[in-house]
Amino acid sequence: MYNFGWLTVGLAKVAEFDALFHKFGTWTTPEIPLYEENFAMIKMNHVGKITDTELPLFAGDNAYLKDFAVSNDEQAPITAGLFRLEAGEPITYTYTYEEMKLIIDGEFQITDESGETVTARTGDLFYFPKGSVITFTTDTFGLGYFCGQRGADEA
Repeated sequence: MYNFGWLTVGLAKVAEFDALFHKFGTWTTPEIPLYEENFAMIKMNHVGKITDTELPLFAGDNAYLKDFAVSNDEQAPITAGLFRLEAGEPITYTYTYEEMKLIIDGEFQITDESGETVTARTGDLFYFPKGSVITFTTDTFGLGYFCGQRGADEA
């Protein structure tokens, strides 16, 4: 075995890397670019604490929403953020994408177009399929973390 810092490989892999380097000038293949030329790994994106952020108005005068993280995948983007609703007018939303929502504070009454209503409390998880028509209301406030299959600012 050979140890190149974080990379430990057998003799066969060393020969394979050597052949790739001589053929392509790099240790990766054009078909499978697993690493950058210097073997740097793809880095994560840490946004930090988002729950104390003031959210911009989204709809009416009591619904707030902010996207905090968006994937780089142009074909199937994923966006995550927070949705907050204060007491007041209900908001009805038609989902043009798939979304998961985790209630992280407060309470919502969530009604689908069949008329089924659920009182959503901290820890409850919801899946809203594309095409869902959902009405959100609250007597106090509700805060939800969402992850949806859409691009930035497409809510």
